[in-house]
Amino acid sequence: MAKGRILIVEDDALVAQSLEIKLTSLGYDVCAQARSGPDAITFNQQHHPDLILMDIVLEGDMDGIEATEIITQASHTPVLYLTAFDDEAFLARAQITQPYGYLLKPCSERDLDATLTIALYRADMQRQREAVYQLEKQLLKQTRYAALATLTSSVTEQINTPLNSSVLLVSTIRDLLNQYAPLRLETSTKNDLYECLNLLESNIQRAAALVHDFKGVALDQTHKPKRTIYLKDYLQCLVDLNGSALKHSQYRVDIVCPEGLSHSTHPDLLAMILTHLLRNSLIHGFKNTRQGHISICVQDNTDTITLAYQDNGCGMTPDQCAHYFQPRCESNRTPHCAGLGGPLIYQITTQFLGGKIQLHSHNGEGITISMQLPQLEAPSLNTA
Repeated sequence: MAKGRILIVEDDALVAQSLEIKLTSLGYDVCAQARSGPDAITFNQQHHPDLILMDIVLEGDMDGIEATEIITQASHTPVLYLTAFDDEAFLARAQITQPYGYLLKPCSERDLDATLTIALYRADMQRQREAVYQLEKQLLKQTRYAALATLTSSVTEQINTPLNSSVLLVSTIRDLLNQYAPLRLETSTKNDLYECLNLLESNIQRAAALVHDFKGVALDQTHKPKRTIYLKDYLQCLVDLNGSALKHSQYRVDIVCPEGLSHSTHPDLLAMILTHLLRNSLIHGFKNTRQGHISICVQDNTDTITLAYQDNGCGMTPDQCAHYFQPRCESNRTPHCAGLGGPLIYQITTQFLGGKIQLHSHNGEGITISMQLPQLEAPSLNTA
């Protein structure tokens, strides 16, 4: 078994051949020889070597240091410099690229083997540290969501009890009103009472739906099937379902979406996101005004869509924006959902829909939430 796969970058063919002979005799596998910086970049992408022996001075417009900088930006391939000079200016430039060592030409087999052994060991340790870091990062994320799920179960149980009692109380008051109102109350007074009861019942139902939705997502209840939807029609249906809040106001919702654009996703989860955003705008963004404009714009990117939600409400401060997607965020803009609406939207978008989400806002200038959502595998639309 070879000690490692080496890419030689050397513009002198005789020197390169001599190096390959030495490396082969030492038990290394030379996967390719490159004569220039651009060739080194290409061969690194093609052969994925364990280490690159890079001559600093190369023919052409790109020297070895420039090539190394490009290579290390695109991959983690370790680079060991070869040079016939110990010029301080060269070494100062080379240090910026964080090489795994230097070898002065000509070098003996012993020096070559020792330097390569140390460089490959360092590279292997670096890969292991990176793997451990990523594992710790993933475990931390899972631990946070597990803690959030535990908290959610406890909180929702405590919230559901008074909500259920409130629903029963509203029903009782309505029955009493139906029984006694005809005897003493004027029609206008009775209508006002009924309107207050309907508003109270509507808000209780919204709170119950919010608790149910958050609990379902936080506990990873993603059993609902994926399917393909026509986006413009679906978005319009969602707006219409929230139309009761818009009916007696001058709020306007515009949907800009290509006709016939289809998207494979979890429709119920997408509905949760947009319902939360609409309610947030109506309840908090337009808190002190009866007028407002909401736009939902969809752009087709072939494999993904970009869905941008925008309102011209009160907006958020930079500090509120920075904490909006974190649990227990509390602000003038985001007291709804006990501060859990933002994290819920973020978790649905990134964890369950496999997308990305960004928030942009300035105090007094509304918000823009942009989501990039990939196509998910789902049954095709039935066009029959």
